[in-house]
Amino acid sequence: MVTSMGIATLFIASRVGTADVDTTPVHLFVDAMQTTFLLCTFACLIGIVASLARGTVHHVKIAGTDLT
Repeated sequence: MVTSMGIATLFIASRVGTADVDTTPVHLFVDAMQTTFLLCTFACLIGIVASLARGTVHHVKIAGTDLT
């Protein structure tokens, strides 16, 4: 959650810059948030693909104990 907030802050800062929040046009905030959601969506998709490519993790039994 902290990482996603950091990404959102970076995108907002890159779009808005040093302007005051009160004087900044709304479309800059919306553009920054859409870009942030798009980046996070791609990061999730990459994680899903990596997880599926990993396959099933096999359990190891040592001395009658199931270690996962």
